Amino acid sequence: MKVLNVCGILPLEGLKKENDIQIKIQQEIQKFDPSIEFVFLKSLPYSNSLLAGLTEKWAKYHEYISRKQVSVGGYKTFIYPWLRFPTSNFFVDKSLISINELCNVNKAAKLVEPEIAGFDLIFSQNNISDSIVANYISKKYNIPHIHTFRGLLTEDIYRSGFIQDIINNATACITPSPTIFNLLKDQHTDVTLLPHGLDNEYYFHGKKDFSKAKIITVARLLGLKNTDLVIQSLKVANDMGLDFEYVIIGEGPEKEKLEGMVCSFGLQEKIKFTGWLDKEAIVEKLFQSNVMIMPSIPETFGRVFVEASAAGCLVVGHKGSGVDGLFTHDESALFCCKQDIEPTIVELVKDIQNLRYGAMASKGFDIAAKLTWENIANKYIDLMYHASTFPLAGQPENDDTNRRNR
Repeated sequence: MKVLNVCGILPLEGLKKENDIQIKIQQEIQKFDPSIEFVFLKSLPYSNSLLAGLTEKWAKYHEYISRKQVSVGGYKTFIYPWLRFPTSNFFVDKSLISINELCNVNKAAKLVEPEIAGFDLIFSQNNISDSIVANYISKKYNIPHIHTFRGLLTEDIYRSGFIQDIINNATACITPSPTIFNLLKDQHTDVTLLPHGLDNEYYFHGKKDFSKAKIITVARLLGLKNTDLVIQSLKVANDMGLDFEYVIIGEGPEKEKLEGMVCSFGLQEKIKFTGWLDKEAIVEKLFQSNVMIMPSIPETFGRVFVEASAAGCLVVGHKGSGVDGLFTHDESALFCCKQDIEPTIVELVKDIQNLRYGAMASKGFDIAAKLTWENIANKYIDLMYHASTFPLAGQPENDDTNRRNR
């Protein structure tokens, strides 16, 4: 089987650190079925020689778009332009869809056209631009399409005309997000929940020490992560004479601000910044911690939540985001709204020795234990083979033109 993965979330050298989860998913799938071949098709913001002179970032965009094809994670990757503003959101991006359909969708399709006869299946990741390009190629060349819902999805976004067209034409819809899964099910949309898997080295089989709050955050330091509110909450805990440790792993535009907060609060001895660490060092830090806090919103899934749960940590997230729905509040995790971050953290630090916190962490571990890559990869494989032989929308089930040779 040959799969085209239309995927905007790929790390490219010289650009900001990007999530590598799609590379990881493909690698794990190929461990259990090496016959499956993947090709990426990735968008970058449109840039020309004039825009390339503005900043190094726009120069990199222009360079990659001009090259058209690169290798990412060992996978052939085609690059196409997509018109978007430097600072944007769903509704701004939506306003540019018509222009992109006119100027860039067919460009993307032409990049893969020489290989199109070999593709048995198309995946798409983001709603804009991935799903639009994948939907176009699927319709034009009669190839089954699986769309992944991730990121922000509200009822207003769900009702958008192009989203409804994706749902109606896709062979299957999946999501790693319990929150999105529940929203789609409430709208009577057929969707499969496929969380991200875990590597075996994240699983901690010893007994956690809950005598003192040893807190960790592993994240890109962005405003939406609400790490500043965590630090503010820990200042309150410190002023109450409560003891804790807090390690922040990551880099990002908020780092200087967060470091300034820690210094102004005089918490340098209790709150440490490590920058980015390699995987082995992150696992070690998770094993040394007993609480993982990341009250970010929106959060599609947040792989670190299940990594931390596998490491025996109690996870604290934002209500209605990330793994809320896969984990249950006050049973296997803690979820709070933005205004409740401070009382939640202060109470947790104060009562960390309460047996209920260790019990919650234990139940979280049991959930994470089911999310091994072997389990997740084989679910993907079953779905892919089923979808690649499933009739496309509007075609009879016995129409052999829709059944691809693997």
